[in-house]
Amino acid sequence: MPTNISGKRPMRFWARRLLRVQPGWRRVLLQMLQGQITTVIADLTALATHPKISKTAQKTLISVAAYYERNQTYMRYDQYLSSGWPIASGVIEGACRHLVKDRCELSGMR
Repeated sequence: MPTNISGKRPMRFWARRLLRVQPGWRRVLLQMLQGQITTVIADLTALATHPKISKTAQKTLISVAAYYERNQTYMRYDQYLSSGWPIASGVIEGACRHLVKDRCELSGMR
């Protein structure tokens, strides 16, 4: 698998996976991947103030919006994808770290 994915392939890669997500969140994920994190934060905050939202959902939405706001400098997914950098979750990154560590600890490996 190539380490550098060029062109629009990363967006097509993610777009296929987004088709499996609920329609309302598909838009949010696309906005995040396109670098529109400020819009996502504003939308989540607005949704939290909707009168039909439960208190639990409201608390969650506000918490998520605050997390995105604190970390938006690191969430430049549009730039990462255009550079060909992969985007993974912490779970995936942790699994890769353990795989490499286990592989290097085999007999005769350094």
